[in-house]
Amino acid sequence: MDTHYVYLDLNHWIYLAQADAGVSGPREYGSALRTLTDLVSRGEVIVPLSAEYLMEVAKIGDDARRRNLAKVMAKLSRGWFLVAENSLLIGELREAVARGFQKQLQGDGPTRVSRRLRDAFAGRSGEAIAPEDDKILAHPEFLEEFLATARVSRPFVDRWRQFAEDHEKGRQLR
Repeated sequence: MDTHYVYLDLNHWIYLAQADAGVSGPREYGSALRTLTDLVSRGEVIVPLSAEYLMEVAKIGDDARRRNLAKVMAKLSRGWFLVAENSLLIGELREAVARGFQKQLQGDGPTRVSRRLRDAFAGRSGEAIAPEDDKILAHPEFLEEFLATARVSRPFVDRWRQFAEDHEKGRQLR
């Protein structure tokens, strides 16, 4: 049995959380939530989060909405996160070079998802993360509580918005 990965944009997480809470939203998300829950419980699908979601969720001002979103994210992700792009890039590069030289990589190749905080946040705050901190991802109730209670200040959000705008301008120039 192959495991498939389903990466959801934040708006889809929000619609799934609305369906879970019985709040009006697109009708098909109730069915999607049931299907994803079933596939995740059978181990056929992994629905990873990304480090960026932590900040996006922390910006939600409504505690009840943030709590419900955290519940659905923890339940469906089961603590799986996409590996940080800088770590993923190294693995992908090694794989491409090996293919270019028609060599086999030792091991399984690049890891794309992980339940280790260091993997999910490498290069950002990896040195501050101890192995025992991984319990946040290993237990859905810890992850839910973390997501539901993490908050960022308005000045932080404003600085991040400026960074994102500058990044987008640079990307458009390329």
